[in-house]
Amino acid sequence: MVAWEQQTDKTMKREQTDRPQTNRPQTNRPQTNRPQTNWGLACLAWDSLLLLLICTADMCSTLYWVHAGAASEANPWMAFCLHHGDLAFCAAKMVSFLPLLAFAAHYRARRPRLIAVSLRGTVALYIGIYVLAVGSQWL
Repeated sequence: MVAWEQQTDKTMKREQTDRPQTNRPQTNRPQTNRPQTNWGLACLAWDSLLLLLICTADMCSTLYWVHAGAASEANPWMAFCLHHGDLAFCAAKMVSFLPLLAFAAHYRARRPRLIAVSLRGTVALYIGIYVLAVGSQWL
């Protein structure tokens, strides 16, 4: 190796070590240590999926039993939406639980224990109210 090639080699190595090792542009914002939300895992948490399944089953079963004439909607707001059609009822029902699931998915990484306990409590409360409300109609 010739002397000028050695000098160029050393200069290039020094310049490479002086540069930051990231491909992102440098910003003046302070780096935070907040955990990033992994939407795939947060949305697929079993308690979120269980609540989604229960709410969807409640929506479908309500539509079935109301159209069959075997039941009526006890919630005045949902009865009003059902009076305006199945699509309005389904939209109102989804608006009642999908924002909660999105909120839980967003904050699960920051507060995993709080979100898990809250969703599990919601599932238990929903099932309890459903059993009492539907069970009272069958007795």
